[in-house]
Amino acid sequence: MATSALPRWLSNPSSNTGKNPVLTLTLSPSTASSQNIEEEARPLFDVLLADYCREMEQGHSSWAAHRKEAVWRLQRVEL
Repeated sequence: MATSALPRWLSNPSSNTGKNPVLTLTLSPSTASSQNIEEEARPLFDVLLADYCREMEQGHSSWAAHRKEAVWRLQRVEL
């Protein structure tokens, strides 16, 4: 039988003594400040924001052209 990656108390519930396992989490101080991370990420954010705005503007222009053509076609049909 292959060795289980699960802890003993979880892989063999019948051997459980009734005690729940205890887990303690601690936080250690970060080596980089959040301000440094924000400063490093700022140029990337600006580039992404500019790209999204450009895509939004292109989509709006495309939609406006489509709408203008659709209105023109509907007017032609009504004549």
